[in-house]
Amino acid sequence: MLNQIVLVLIIAVLTILGILVPVFFPKLTALIKAKIQNDKVAGIMARLLEFVAKVVLELDQTIVDKLKKDGKWNADEAKKVKQMALDKVMSYLGAAGVHEAMVILGIDNKTFEQLISTLIEAEVRPNKLPA
Repeated sequence: MLNQIVLVLIIAVLTILGILVPVFFPKLTALIKAKIQNDKVAGIMARLLEFVAKVVLELDQTIVDKLKKDGKWNADEAKKVKQMALDKVMSYLGAAGVHEAMVILGIDNKTFEQLISTLIEAEVRPNKLPA
């Protein structure tokens, strides 16, 4: 008698699972994929922000401060230093990292460079404000 009740319960549970799994599995899969994608985007953005902060600090200490001290800091020098910062960040990422970042973010090379340029400007901004 107990065996029959257990068998009926097992059949009922399997029947319910057979109905629920096809309904909820795609939704669960989509949620997991979205979470993974969000984690990848957060990871690449954290790396970019870290690289940009370090590069801007390095260039500020090694080049910008000297140019300002020598009275040679101007718009042309600022463009050169910004390009140096962009090139350094790209080199730190490497070709594979740049490609991975563009794929994760879903953007092309030009847009990716514009993103890094924007991050550089945002990092430099506090240095431009009067003390």
